[in-house]
Amino acid sequence: MINSENDRVDFYVGAMLEDPVVRGLIGPTLACIVGPQFQRSRDGDRSAVILLRYLHTTLRGRIREKRELFFHANSF
Repeated sequence: MINSENDRVDFYVGAMLEDPVVRGLIGPTLACIVGPQFQRSRDGDRSAVILLRYLHTTLRGRIREKRELFFHANSF
């Protein structure tokens, strides 16, 4: 702060002093700035879409395999 005035705080310092948003690591000011940037980067990246689809289908298959293995092992 400059001269103990609350209305004259540097942007970065003020943003770092904010309490984090729910399920986040940054405050609401940085969440409003950084969140949409990350979303646009993710949505514009073709490899990210392909990777997310692959992970979703792969994880679903592995969960199904684990569930079947669990039920077969406990069927005695």
